Amino acid sequence: MPNHITNLISFGDQPEQVAAFHQMLRDLRQKDGVYGSIDFNKLIPMPKALDIESGTRTTNGLDAYRRFITGDKAGAEAFQKEHPEEWALGKQAYENIQQYGSPTWYEWCNKNWGTKWNAYSCVELGKDDDTLEFFTAWSSVPTILEALSRKYPDQTISYCWADEDIGSNVGEAVYKNGEMIDANIPEPGSREAYELASDIMGIDLADFDLYLSADKSTYEYHEDPSKTKRTKDGPAR
Repeated sequence: MPNHITNLISFGDQPEQVAAFHQMLRDLRQKDGVYGSIDFNKLIPMPKALDIESGTRTTNGLDAYRRFITGDKAGAEAFQKEHPEEWALGKQAYENIQQYGSPTWYEWCNKNWGTKWNAYSCVELGKDDDTLEFFTAWSSVPTILEALSRKYPDQTISYCWADEDIGSNVGEAVYKNGEMIDANIPEPGSREAYELASDIMGIDLADFDLYLSADKSTYEYHEDPSKTKRTKDGPAR
């Protein structure tokens, strides 16, 4: 399983900003997703041809098809006869590389979205809410924010992210007209990094047995056996 990255996006809390935010929610809602989901495909569309199996079978087929292209026809034809599905996957992957620069969805998404999956675990929002919240796998998605900002150039967009590995991979940025205009990315493991992650994830660091160090420069783990340990979603089982 990947590290889940909490992502928060807001246009601001003034009435006209909230109205624009809700228009964005309607524009970018995932098919069959909750009100408050966001579909990266609506900002940076992935070509349908890339939606093929990613993994060993495709890699094997791609290797065989490349051998065929470079002249090893006998070996490639034997592979095609014995493994027709892998051959078909490899042929499609080869054509995808030529046209799109990536063999499958996996490589393309990482390259173009900055993460391997679409947004997931999106929080359902009400009509007065002004902050989008969702998870991404392993990484924040600045490329998506640039595209979002280009789509809504009149809005000043605030973006925050925090890794479930509390105190690392955490930051905040502001986007306007397709560009990042401000950013704060604390040093991993610093007091600021822990406290910013706490604010973004909506957690109490003490619930994770994290306490301010003696010199007040960071947080340190000190287990308290008398407490019920918690996760972001509630008590651990």
